[in-house]
Amino acid sequence: MDSRLAQTHSPSPDALGRYDDIPGATPRERVQNAHARLRATASATSNPMISASATPSSAGDIDPAPVAPIPETTAPLSVRTHEDHVKRPAPVTEDHEAAADIVVPPALLFPEQPEVQTIQPSAIFDEAETVVPGSLKLGPSEFAISLPMDSRSKDEYERAFAEHSHSVKVLLAGFKSTDGDIVPDIEQGQILADIRTLLEKLDNIALHTDLNIAEHVKQSQFDPQKEASWAEYTSAKFLLLGHLIEIAGAQDLHIIVMTKAGKGVELVERYFLGKAFTYTRPREEMHGNIEVSMQSGPLSVGIHATNHDAIIETYRPPAAILALDSSFNTLSPSVGHLRSTYARNGNLLPVVHLIISNSSEHIQRCLPDLPETQRLMLLVHIVDSLRDLLGDLQDDALSVQEDAEELFTYLLSENFKASWNIPTIEPLHILVSDSLEPQNSLSAFDAPQPSAAGLSMNKRLFDSMDTDSQDTKRQRLHVSQEASQVTDSSPSGSQNLDLITKLTAFENKLVEMKSNHAAEIDRLQTTLSSLEDRSAERDKGWEVLQHRYESRTKEVHQTRQERDKLVTEKTKTEQKLARQQDEITKLKDERTQLKQDLEAARNDLKAEGGMKEELENAREEIRKLTISNASLERKTEYERKQAEYTREQYQNASNAAAQSGNEIRQLKEENAEIKNKLAAEAVKLREIRAQTDETRHTARIKELEQALESRETLLRRKEEELRNLRNNRPTTRATSTQPRSPKWGNGSRPTSPGINNGRFSNLRFSSEMSF
Repeated sequence: MDSRLAQTHSPSPDALGRYDDIPGATPRERVQNAHARLRATASATSNPMISASATPSSAGDIDPAPVAPIPETTAPLSVRTHEDHVKRPAPVTEDHEAAADIVVPPALLFPEQPEVQTIQPSAIFDEAETVVPGSLKLGPSEFAISLPMDSRSKDEYERAFAEHSHSVKVLLAGFKSTDGDIVPDIEQGQILADIRTLLEKLDNIALHTDLNIAEHVKQSQFDPQKEASWAEYTSAKFLLLGHLIEIAGAQDLHIIVMTKAGKGVELVERYFLGKAFTYTRPREEMHGNIEVSMQSGPLSVGIHATNHDAIIETYRPPAAILALDSSFNTLSPSVGHLRSTYARNGNLLPVVHLIISNSSEHIQRCLPDLPETQRLMLLVHIVDSLRDLLGDLQDDALSVQEDAEELFTYLLSENFKASWNIPTIEPLHILVSDSLEPQNSLSAFDAPQPSAAGLSMNKRLFDSMDTDSQDTKRQRLHVSQEASQVTDSSPSGSQNLDLITKLTAFENKLVEMKSNHAAEIDRLQTTLSSLEDRSAERDKGWEVLQHRYESRTKEVHQTRQERDKLVTEKTKTEQKLARQQDEITKLKDERTQLKQDLEAARNDLKAEGGMKEELENAREEIRKLTISNASLERKTEYERKQAEYTREQYQNASNAAAQSGNEIRQLKEENAEIKNKLAAEAVKLREIRAQTDETRHTARIKELEQALESRETLLRRKEEELRNLRNNRPTTRATSTQPRSPKWGNGSRPTSPGINNGRFSNLRFSSEMSF
């Protein structure tokens, strides 16, 4: 691939053969020499036919441009220094002392560079924009505030370095052990993983020291107010948040706070809970694409995780984003959508980085773009060099409370970017020393050392910051101005025109070659990146397999050791059991033999007769009695225990019976009391029933009396009407005759007068008759 790259960057002889008349070792030298020749020819050639003219615009009155001095020997492009630098004041105050310079070996700072140098045609670029080396890398509408660090956090910083000192030493030594040997690839991967863990711990300490011990205190319960006070005491970032909350508590603002997911988000939530903030909705509903928002009066905050790439729905339009740690990434899709959605006055949503001065998160944003391993080596080297200056602020820096006040003012302004006036964080003073032997040699990575030309070029980018920064400005060649100084009567006019034509063609060819080279380099870099990714993935797979193989081998070895140990113990145990069995057998044989000898001795004593026989018989009788006595004593003890047990059972039964009797007596008393209450309640119920019946009957009587009264009234009215009808009716025969006497039989008419058969009686009792 190196050969292909060399072929790509080197121009073909056919393309450059026609410019062999222009001296120079490199294409750029030829271009500059061609420009110098053109200017020299134009200034040395004058028109003899033109004299002094009164016309101020004539060619004779125009002074030729001053000729730039041409050195006799042209220095190589890579080591040439430009004399036309523009002096600019350094961004350091007059009273401010220069910060400590960081001496860095070239091998730590400059990656591998190709030998072929590409040039920029002078006709295209008027001025090259330079960036101050070691300065903080910030994008559009990004700002940074440097904060101090207290002594307790510094101690935690030193303790973290001490825990990983071995990995730091091996890394800075170029993965070399104390014997000077390169450590294996597996151990290199472990060292890099340990270094990443160290950097994560340092970033956690810069935010809050409890993040490194969060697993130990996870199950503990703390008072949120005390925890918020502790956070402000131990971290300058939370102290700034506290001042900002105190100042902006009565303003209608919404601020987004972004930190790493997990422990960082939980810590920030507990802090705002301790500051009397409440969730804007139930906490279980705020997940996924819904912002975790909290509110205290008109001021509200949104807590975002930096690793969340999805689009998040905010509670309100935010005024700014506060980035608490180094995990914030402006290239995240969610951050980009959020900043573009709530852009104001043509500027993206502002991002304010809270950075501890001279910490690992500060240094990470000041490093150039390097390969990952080399970047880690350089980062650890600079962090180790600046440990004594950790948290030290520059002379013109504001205090934490003043930073909060200024930030509040910017949040209320219409144009955040235009109103930002906090002093810019000074760049790191990075010096490259050739005399310093690089401890972290690149030979550990099997990569070639950068060329001398490339190192010299890059060294100029990291010169001491004590001198004024210089901006290189190239002078642009204008063909029309140069050609206007050469008239048609010049003896070398045609030669100059040919030279200009050649120069233009040459520059066009260089631009085309540069574009082709850049495309080829991009393609090769893409291929190299894919190959590196595949190689890293394969190495990772091999590491996993190697770890599994070593784990299995270790387990097999331990199992074999345990098996051998168990086999040995089993053999010893079997031998021990065999010996014990032999001893038991011997003891049984001896006991049997002793019994036989004792029986024989007793028989001999009995056979001898006399006093010995009586004595032996007495002894035998004593033995029998002793055995019988022991048996009786055992029986007596058993009976005594049985009696004690019976007595205890009887006592328990007596107590239970007494308790049951008491309970029965109490139940009887309660029953009698309940009966008395029941009788009293029955009497009351009867009285209530009687009262109810009386009331109902009284109401019925009143109802009947009212009905009777209404009927009496109706009857009187009807009688009055009949009387009126009878008095007003004319006299006829029927009215003048006397009605006959009523009869008791059926022959009597219904209308005949009689008992209960009169019209008045019918009217009176018509409502009570049954039909």
